[in-house]
Amino acid sequence: MNLSATSIGAGLAVALAISPATAQQPIQVSINGNLVQFDNVQPTTVDGRVMVPFRSVLEQMGVQVVWNSDNHTVIANGNGRQVNLQVGSHDASVNGRVVSMDAEPEITDGSVLVPLRFLSEALGSKVDWQPQNNMVVITTPAAPPPPPPTPKPEERPERIVVPPPTVIVKEVPAPAPPPPPPPPPLMIERGAVIPMQLDTALDSQHARPGDHVSATIFGKADWENGFPEGTRLEGRVRGATAASGSHGGTLDVVFTHIEFPDGGRYDIHGVVVPLKDPYILRSAAGRFEARQAASSYVAANTPTEGAVLFNGNLNGKPTGGSTFGGSFGEFVGVFDHRMARNAIIPAGTRMGLILDHRVEIDRKDLH
Repeated sequence: MNLSATSIGAGLAVALAISPATAQQPIQVSINGNLVQFDNVQPTTVDGRVMVPFRSVLEQMGVQVVWNSDNHTVIANGNGRQVNLQVGSHDASVNGRVVSMDAEPEITDGSVLVPLRFLSEALGSKVDWQPQNNMVVITTPAAPPPPPPTPKPEERPERIVVPPPTVIVKEVPAPAPPPPPPPPPLMIERGAVIPMQLDTALDSQHARPGDHVSATIFGKADWENGFPEGTRLEGRVRGATAASGSHGGTLDVVFTHIEFPDGGRYDIHGVVVPLKDPYILRSAAGRFEARQAASSYVAANTPTEGAVLFNGNLNGKPTGGSTFGGSFGEFVGVFDHRMARNAIIPAGTRMGLILDHRVEIDRKDLH
């Protein structure tokens, strides 16, 4: 591992959630039974997570790390795996596959910090917390044993045998037919409505920016007999303000990806509305679609990323992604105009995502 040519010399660290009772005690780190010695920066806690300087830990784990200062990217290689991380992004790459981390890597005092849970799972290591010793215990996978030595053949005098001349006629088999081409992707066109059900409750008093938000897709909707069970829309809270005085609570929620059970992931753009909105139609086959007026609204109000749920309310009057249908109250309830209220969406609320662009789904993700 060589980062001496970069401006980040004390770099990558790992994070582990701990209890407040042990947060003030000195923290130790053990790798395969050996205590890690730290030169300058010592283990510390940030928001209840153990942060450890990367050099002393990852070198002892046998992990090679390259730091790209141009795009703030870390490339770690160890245990036959390659992990790519980028400062300020929740998305990481493990052997070329995109996964989501529960915290963003960040730079603090010249060191790049990443969550320990992600590091251990991504590089195949096991992490335990021993509260009685205030110690993080890391166990790396055991290296495979070397192959047995090849026995040296017994030396014998070489005997040359000259075979009689033989004429061999071989029949050349016909070439195998080429494999059939893969099926074309499933196209979900702009204006289609994906039905979904909110997994957890949201409210403007307790939500925090960056909180994870998910909703489960339900119903067949006749897209090739429907999405597999467990297909979800994933997103986050971009902003939240509790009600105060005459100002109502606000929520700014955005869905950014659709994820399939086998790991397939696709970007989405659009606006979320109640399924009972008069601008939403349902065909005899079960497919939800937006009226032309709704499609025009979506085209005019879709953000640069994701699908907005709603942007909250002001002085008891809701505003945001579902006002055009006149049924925004289905999400946040009835507001008392004399007093501000927090915006609340219960778990299990059913909604529809009006797509603003075509989504191409690989058919392997539908099985």
